[in-house]
Amino acid sequence: LSSVPRLHLGCNMSSPVVQLVRGGRILGYAYAVYLAARVLRGGVLFVRNHYLLSKIPGPPAKDLFLGNLRDIANDPPGKPFLKWAMAHGQEGIFCYRMMHKRKVVITDPSEIRKVLISETKSFPKPENEMRFLKLILGSKGLVCVQGADHTKQRRVISQAFKFEALQGIFPAFTKQADRLAAKWEEAADKGEVACADQDFAAVTLDALGEAAFGVDFGALDGRESDIRLSYLSMFPSGGNQVLRLVTSYVLNQFQALAKLPLISMVQVQERANRVIDRRVMEVVASRREEAKGGK
Repeated sequence: LSSVPRLHLGCNMSSPVVQLVRGGRILGYAYAVYLAARVLRGGVLFVRNHYLLSKIPGPPAKDLFLGNLRDIANDPPGKPFLKWAMAHGQEGIFCYRMMHKRKVVITDPSEIRKVLISETKSFPKPENEMRFLKLILGSKGLVCVQGADHTKQRRVISQAFKFEALQGIFPAFTKQADRLAAKWEEAADKGEVACADQDFAAVTLDALGEAAFGVDFGALDGRESDIRLSYLSMFPSGGNQVLRLVTSYVLNQFQALAKLPLISMVQVQERANRVIDRRVMEVVASRREEAKGGK
């Protein structure tokens, strides 16, 4: 047996395969350390922010998971914030909970001016929340843009809110309000049930169409159009609104899901944005042609 040569098994440590395995292992360790650091940092920030913001007065969360989101979705727009401001905003600030995050609302006019006008560079819009809002409002509106684009849009829009300009659009809003009242009176005479939230959405679309673009969308009459369907898909009502907000929040937290073809909400949102953008540009082009023709 002693004369039998021994077989030595080994590998060349400098071979490409070994180097590749070693490099992959190092990258794996580095990525694990990176993830651990991110989790640790996120945990520290969460605890710190939760502790600091918990000292700000605000409404108690009615839902362990949703926080105050259900109140925001179910009540008329702005009503929960007005109620919370009256109850908890005596110091010009209050805090509520959206899912697992606490949100701060400023009610003092001088502080609001600092955030929105005089000191905007000190208060950049948070990227995470902006991604969430862009899923609902689109990415090109006044709410979501920043910097020079925001300043330019605000300057242009401010002209439309001067008293002289508002006087010109009052008739459009009163006309649409009269149409809504007539529709409800007719429904009451027939003993029918009127869906208030859908009618309010429709009359808002008709009023904006006539006042801003001189276009009758016929949404209150139930006229089928791509604009009406796009508007309703972007701003659903009732329980669909709660589902929409929760889905948008989840997609914002896990952005990879938004790229999956199975996420129909994202596709509907993108299609609605394209329809509205196309319609707005058509109206703008038409108005420019009228201006060139002296009409």
